[in-house]
Amino acid sequence: MNALFQAIYEHYAAFRNPADAYALTGGRLYRGQAPEGAGFPYIVMILISGTDQRMFTDDVEDARIQFSVFGEFGGDARPTMAIYESLHKIFQDAILAYADGSLHVRVRREGFPREVIEDEVVHISADYMIERQVSI
Repeated sequence: MNALFQAIYEHYAAFRNPADAYALTGGRLYRGQAPEGAGFPYIVMILISGTDQRMFTDDVEDARIQFSVFGEFGGDARPTMAIYESLHKIFQDAILAYADGSLHVRVRREGFPREVIEDEVVHISADYMIERQVSI
């Protein structure tokens, strides 16, 4: 599973234009949770279905990952939404390759993003299906 998260990060980091999520977050993409005191904005990715041990074997062909974008509200959720929209453009229908070339996966969003504003923090999340690609 570490290879999958590495492929996700490398794909995310490849988009360095000022309006892309990498630039807007200062490259802050964390697995599981952000470290204490992490500055806003940032993105957290979490495996929400599948297991590390059986991922992309004959038994398990896909997984679901949630991307969550966190930002300061300050009366306006648009900057955080811009990061989410950039993230969506980067990953929707993307084909990611593991560094060793052993596997290619396709990424696609499932459902609609969810937005929560609490304690002056904007949290926008969406689930993405990661599907094993037999051929590219």
